[in-house]
Amino acid sequence: IIQAGTSAGTGIDKVLSVNPNFNAAFDTAFSNLEIRFGKNPASFATNGFGGGFDWEASGTGNMTVTNCNIHDNSVVDGSGGGITITNTPGGTGQFTLSGSAVNNNVAQRPAGNTARGGGIFVGTHTRFTVTSTQINNNQALTSNGEGGGLFIFNPGTTPISVIHGGTISGNQAAVRGGGIRTTAGIQIEQGAKIPNNTAP
Repeated sequence: IIQAGTSAGTGIDKVLSVNPNFNAAFDTAFSNLEIRFGKNPASFATNGFGGGFDWEASGTGNMTVTNCNIHDNSVVDGSGGGITITNTPGGTGQFTLSGSAVNNNVAQRPAGNTARGGGIFVGTHTRFTVTSTQINNNQALTSNGEGGGLFIFNPGTTPISVIHGGTISGNQAAVRGGGIRTTAGIQIEQGAKIPNNTAP
C-alpha cells in the first residue's frame, strides 16, 4: 500500500510522480500496488495533474501497470483524479493498464473551470491500452467537468489506443462524458461494458 493520507480527502500531495520534470524517457512498471488517498493541492497552472500518480513518457518511455488498485484520490484544481498520463512531444511511448481498478477518484476545479478525467486523464499524443480493468465511480466535478471515467485529449495516436474488456461504470461528469469524453480516436473492443454513467 502506498498512500498520502489516512483516508479519502486527507492526503497532502499526489502519491507518486514518474518523470516529473518531463526530461527523461525510461520504462516503468507498477504491479500489485494499492495507491490511495492522494490529494494533489497544486493549481492547474502549476502541477494540478494526477491525484494517485502522474506519468510522462517524454517520447519513448513506456509504463506498465498490472494488478493495481488506484482509489480514493483527488485533485483540487486540475485533471486526472486518479491518474494522469502524458507524452508531451509525442512518440512511440505507451501506457498499458491491465487487470487493475481505478475507482472513487475525483477531479475538480474552482467554479467556472473545467475538471477533466475523474478516473484517468490522457494528454495529447499519448498512446494507451487498457485491458480487463474496472474504472468505476469516479467524478469530474465543478461547472464544466468532463470525462467522469476517462478524458482523452486530441490528437490521438497511430496505432490507435485501445480499451479491451473491463467495465467503465457509475462515473459522473458535470457536463459531458459520464463514462468517457474523448476528442481523439479510440478503439473500444468487444467485451467492454460501459453502463450506468451519468452526465447532464
